[in-house]
Parts: sequence; structure tokens; C-alpha cells
Amino acid sequence: MHIEINEATIFLSKKFDDVTHLRHLAEGWWAQAFSFSCKEGKFVLRVSAHPQDFLKDKFAL
Repeated sequence: MHIEINEATIFLSKKFDDVTHLRHLAEGWWAQAFSFSCKEGKFVLRVSAHPQDFLKDKFAL
């Protein structure tokens, strides 16, 4: 799965106010990561087509 930065911008703009500094951080075999700032703070968006990857993350916490 690969999304373009403009697609990430559209998605984030629907969820957060004043999205700025969107930057592509990394892309692996299964996921991509973007950093961004918004009114609510600074965050990382991780995108993957495989839900089990997020379950692994949750378990690791």
C-alpha cells in the first residue's frame, strides 16, 4: 500500500484543524509514516493495509 502526500493531507484535514508541516518519514514493506503538526499538537500518522500490524503495536505498548 502506498499513499501520496496529497492523499495524507486530505485525510488529515478532515480529522484535524490547521494541519501543517506534513512530512513523509519512512516507508517500509507494509506501512508508511508521516509526521505532522496541527492545533492539537504534533503527531505521527502510520498507514498500513494490514490491521494485524496495529495489533502488534498495541501489544508492544
